[in-house]
Order: sequence, then structure tokens, then C-alpha cells
Amino acid sequence: TNNLIIVWEGNYRPDKISLCGGMMTLKVRPFVEAARQCFNCYKFGHVKAGCKAKHRRIICRKEGIHGKCDKFVRYANCG
Repeated sequence: TNNLIIVWEGNYRPDKISLCGGMMTLKVRPFVEAARQCFNCYKFGHVKAGCKAKHRRIICRKEGIHGKCDKFVRYANCG
């Protein structure tokens, strides 16, 4: 990847920065971290390795291993 993460203090963020004595100018944009989703309980904000919940099926949210589900669709993040 051609990304460079630079951290600075304060609220001011420049539009661009110069490196190598001004020989290279780079545009600056905010870093937005990708959303993490657990593939154990299918909720957002954590990953399977740290999940303490019981495994849930992705469609009906019932506990159990993957398989056919004859229940209605109820997504994990919709209440």
C-alpha cells in the first residue's frame, strides 16, 4: 500500500505536507478506519478472535452452526 499515517497534535490539519526538503508534496486526508465485523455473532465493533458470545447463524440469529434455517430473516444488527 502507498499510505503513510502521520499523527500531529491539535485540531489543525494541513491540506498538504512537504517531505524530503520540499522535493515531495503529499495531499493530506483524514484516516477512516474500516468497520470491523465479527464472523461469530455478526455484530460490528469487534472480531471473532475476541468474541465471547455463542455462535449465531447469520440469517435467523439463532445459536448453532451454519446450516439451513427455516426461520424468518432477522439480521444481527437490527435489534
